[in-house]
Amino acid sequence: MNKIYTILVMTDLTFDKQTKFPDFGSERLVGWYPELEVAQSAVTENLLDINECCYRYALIEECEVGVYHPAYRRWWFEYDKEKDEYFEIDEPEFVKGFCGFTIG
Repeated sequence: MNKIYTILVMTDLTFDKQTKFPDFGSERLVGWYPELEVAQSAVTENLLDINECCYRYALIEECEVGVYHPAYRRWWFEYDKEKDEYFEIDEPEFVKGFCGFTIG
């Protein structure tokens, strides 16, 4: 296994003008998987209620195994309350250039 797919959920997805960094509000690393398809399914299906009635956004990052490896690819999601599932969204411009949101 050379890669893992980490899942982070967050209440906000904004840009803090004072710090010049993304602001995710409350966030929580809820898990990881060795396969992308399984991670995506866990998010889109709101597996075990990862939304917890408060996490509007989710992020999957592809990380190499080891220490201090940046995320190479990532997928962003937004929660649809009526359907009780997450759907994929485009990466916000203000997070481009940042990396390692899920495990640093």
